[in-house]
Amino acid sequence: KTYYQMIPTGLPPPPHVICSCCTQFCTKEIKVGEEFLSLSWKVDNHGQGSATFRLAAKTNSWIGLGFGTQMVNSIAVIARNDVSNVLTYKLEGRSLDSIVSMKDPKYNTMQYFQIRDPSTNACQTDLVFNRSLQGIGYIVDIIVAYGPNGNLWKIHKGQAVFKVKLLEGVANTVDFGGDLQESSVKAHAILMTFSWGFIMPLGILASIYRARFAKRTRWFYLHRFSQTLGVVLSTIGFTMIVIAKKNGRETHWDDNHSIIGLAVMIIAGVVAIFAVSRPAAEPEGLCRAVWKFLHTKFGYGVQILAFANIFIGLKQEYMQEYFQDFTENIQSATYVQIIVISAIFLFLKCLELKAIADSENPVSIPTMINSGDDDYFSVSSNEHSGETFSHY
Repeated sequence: KTYYQMIPTGLPPPPHVICSCCTQFCTKEIKVGEEFLSLSWKVDNHGQGSATFRLAAKTNSWIGLGFGTQMVNSIAVIARNDVSNVLTYKLEGRSLDSIVSMKDPKYNTMQYFQIRDPSTNACQTDLVFNRSLQGIGYIVDIIVAYGPNGNLWKIHKGQAVFKVKLLEGVANTVDFGGDLQESSVKAHAILMTFSWGFIMPLGILASIYRARFAKRTRWFYLHRFSQTLGVVLSTIGFTMIVIAKKNGRETHWDDNHSIIGLAVMIIAGVVAIFAVSRPAAEPEGLCRAVWKFLHTKFGYGVQILAFANIFIGLKQEYMQEYFQDFTENIQSATYVQIIVISAIFLFLKCLELKAIADSENPVSIPTMINSGDDDYFSVSSNEHSGETFSHY
């Protein structure tokens, strides 16, 4: 039958579409992360306004199917083996606490079952339900996801988005959480942790203890190089996570870490503008004093804010669940950076204290004394004891 013979009331008819999925299930298979997922659907009653959906995954974890291009603010049907039931959920945010069970009359006959092969102990989980097509039509965006193996209700391990033409039996992958997304998240974490956890603090220490450098210009070159490198690396890391979120159809600036990160990058840009527009050092007038105050205070402030945001990001539920091993390694690397920066700070502080002590207790400059036949140096090397040593 043609599409015109099966149009339910209220659904606009596309021209000349034959229903290939009215008498049989149409199927789309794809590898999502480490697992193969199979999405099947059949338009019921020759297109009278509902369809049956089936999601199968070779895993014993929870699996879910929702409608839309992003998970947040969508409604999904999730089969959780930890509660032995199939429910509809409102996904109000990214954390597990924001996933709330609800009843929706558009969803019915929901069920799931697991098949286990005794010889290999391999498991397959199937989710089946029927949904009214009112409000979504015959061309829909479908999100599928699955969790970690076992009876665990945790952040999804993989997800994919399909653009599905229900009548023609065509499903194109719009996006999936594969290697590109994972590598972008990891690269973001590495670049931000290294730039704000080591490179930037190193440049700040060079500025604070500038007097400890043998040549007056060396501290400035080190400060400028480290700050420039840090801004470049953090800008790359910031851009990568923005693109990864866009490709993953995820919302931006909806949590503390991303909001603080955006503020850090804006302030860092302002400080960089201050740096390239600094007034002449001499004579040090009002403009130079104001510039020095703003450049210094903004620099310290953004460094403290960025350092705190590193740990906020690593403590996110998404990082703890989805990238647990990687997050632990980054945390260890961050602690090592703290130890190294602290050691450098203590070394420079000791040099400063030694210089202060030497200035308060000056050592006499050797003086050439002519004593007839022999010349010798007289050096007062211990002012507290008053001893004088002669070196011939």
